Amino acid sequence: MQKKTAVIVTMVICFIAFSALMSIVQAAPTATSGGVWITDMSDTPTYNFVTGQTAKIHWVADGTVDITVKDAANTVVYSATDQPTSASPLTYTPTYGGTYTVHVTGAATVEISFWTLFVVPESALGTIMATGAGFAAFGAFGVFKIKHAKNKKPL
Repeated sequence: MQKKTAVIVTMVICFIAFSALMSIVQAAPTATSGGVWITDMSDTPTYNFVTGQTAKIHWVADGTVDITVKDAANTVVYSATDQPTSASPLTYTPTYGGTYTVHVTGAATVEISFWTLFVVPESALGTIMATGAGFAAFGAFGVFKIKHAKNKKPL
């Protein structure tokens, strides 16, 4: 009798463990073909954004899809798994500028870029040239002002 009870308890534990495992495991994406496009918040298709601007990721596929956004270092910065064939668009807002790739199961990879208006020169020559251009502009203004000040007579 004890052996029969032990077998039943073991079977129940195995069934519970198997059920828990199956509830944890996600279904693999089933899409084999599809399309993806990116818009701004007003649904205007674009692939260039200002840093801090939100991009909407739209897709259509013939099965469920996994969606990932990767930065230039190929690090996943956003992901959504087991999405239906077509649904409300997902939104993504990066914390820093750069180029990102959007991967949707069954669709071609799409590249989007987020940029800022503040540009730091990449070399010392760029810094020197920008500084020289600033001094030249202000120097020309100063020379012009001095020449015209000499030619004017007091009232």
